[in-house]
Amino acid sequence: MMKSGNYILAILLLGLTSCQSKQRSPEQFVQSLPQVYPKKVSQFRKVDSLYFGHLGYQTIPMADGSVVIPLRKGQRLLQVTPEGKLIKEVAAPGRGPGELKDPLFIQQTSNGGVLVVDQGNQKIIQFNSDLELVTELKPKPLESATVTGIYPIKGRGQYVIRASSNKFLFDKEASPSMILSSYSLDDGYGKQLTLRTRPMALLMIDGQLAGGRKVPFASSQQIASDPGTESLYSYWTGSSKIAELSTNLDTLNTIRVNLPAQKLSDAEYDSIEADTRDQQWKTLKDRLPEVKVPVGRMLVDRRGRFWLKLNYRGYTQKWLIMTRDGKFQKIVHLPTGSMLTHISDKNLGVRLDDITFALFEPVK
Repeated sequence: MMKSGNYILAILLLGLTSCQSKQRSPEQFVQSLPQVYPKKVSQFRKVDSLYFGHLGYQTIPMADGSVVIPLRKGQRLLQVTPEGKLIKEVAAPGRGPGELKDPLFIQQTSNGGVLVVDQGNQKIIQFNSDLELVTELKPKPLESATVTGIYPIKGRGQYVIRASSNKFLFDKEASPSMILSSYSLDDGYGKQLTLRTRPMALLMIDGQLAGGRKVPFASSQQIASDPGTESLYSYWTGSSKIAELSTNLDTLNTIRVNLPAQKLSDAEYDSIEADTRDQQWKTLKDRLPEVKVPVGRMLVDRRGRFWLKLNYRGYTQKWLIMTRDGKFQKIVHLPTGSMLTHISDKNLGVRLDDITFALFEPVK
């Protein structure tokens, strides 16, 4: 089932684990920590008469307990109560100031403000803590790249902009990559850092690009900002270190992450094949790793704790909470197939599917 290149990757991944991790299976590792099963407190698929078509991938918890929800298909940004009642429409569809076409990414600032990457209008919208329009940024587009994220970083008017390079779509020698750029309101772009990202299995038909799919369970580049301190972290999940980045994208320090690895099971392999079109499967199957990277996603909460989504099998989605000094604290269980969209002391935001949003109890 697995190929020689994947065998080498498997050896490298297994070499990342500590002696302690080698002695324990993923199941044993998970069970060695306290288990938390947050209860669902609310769930809704619409706000007033507006039904959700395609929810965004992040939500913002506000200080008053309300939540800001982006609707990608609805082209809106809504502030709602925890029960799903509309408080205000923060941004409506359009091309004018404060209007948007596709809220791809949303990020909270340390003072409670909100930053939105509007992919449709190719701009970044900034709101204050009262969700009033402050300004719009229109960074000059990077060559062969699209802005996909923005992170406030220590220092007034200082940001890191994330862009995804599309060069690999037309250059066979190129690989998928991410560009991080320091950016200031006064001086524009500064230092840039190019990072590899999760590999893609491209679908070519008659020599023409017809699609592609990210390789499941392969290494990926995770970028996360601490919403409390605006510290920025980078984690290549095929490594054993999380790096804290400076304003100039230098590494300030590193945090070790040693986790046991788990092989891709036959059932998982078969499930991926069943979920993939025949032509796409021909390009994907040879790129599947024999050993899955332990972590699929990274978030940081306001306490500075890392939340690492584990790729381990089971009947729940498992999130490992880790302190900034690398101490493992607990395992949080959420519904399989869901997406954690925010973490706060009041609740957890969870996108149960494309059109269903839910709030779960907070995790202390």
